[in-house]
Amino acid sequence: MIAYNNFSAILRVDGVLHYQFKAETILEKEDFEQSVHVYQEMGNGELLKVLAEFPEFSDLSNEAREYLQDREIPAIAEAVVFKGLAQRLIFNFYKYFRKPVYPIKGFNSIEAAENWLNTY
Repeated sequence: MIAYNNFSAILRVDGVLHYQFKAETILEKEDFEQSVHVYQEMGNGELLKVLAEFPEFSDLSNEAREYLQDREIPAIAEAVVFKGLAQRLIFNFYKYFRKPVYPIKGFNSIEAAENWLNTY
């Protein structure tokens, strides 16, 4: 497991790179730059499935949102788990404008996200 200030990441035995972001935090562009670095390092040139878990009351700065809209990191599939309704609404808005080249979907539970990822 790799731990940074605002998230931790672990490459699970099932091939899923699982990010857990810190609660009650405003995540910055640097947090997501670090998460991309972790993906590249742990993937070692291979595509991975991604599970990103955002606890309630975590948020993103405007700079972080812009960075996420423009990043082009390929993956097999990405499941994003949000505990808060506001987060899910923002994610759906974000997905409307950004059309990634791989499947990405938002969930309100880890179990549903894992079930979906297992289809890839």
